[in-house]
Amino acid sequence: MITLRYRLKGLKVQAVEQSFKDGNTEFPAGSFIVPANQSGKNVQALVTAAVEALGLTAAALAKTPDVPMHELDLPRLAIYSTWGNTQEVGWVRYALDKFEVPFD
Repeated sequence: MITLRYRLKGLKVQAVEQSFKDGNTEFPAGSFIVPANQSGKNVQALVTAAVEALGLTAAALAKTPDVPMHELDLPRLAIYSTWGNTQEVGWVRYALDKFEVPFD
């Protein structure tokens, strides 16, 4: 999900804090909600491309669910390492690369 969030970095994304149902489909807590009305952006095309590329499942909802939500910002990470043992840092950098989390 972190890869999806970074691929949608220019969009407002929220996460639901509890599960909800829309028709016959149940969405678990933590599901992403991406509002369609974000000015100057083709939200549907951006979300569809990102979701399909990652092999995820998405659904278009007729209205915003009536459950508590919070905005998902882009996380910032810091890694501290000593020069004595850098192998672990290498694995962390590998994971960040693999999941497309930018770092410097």
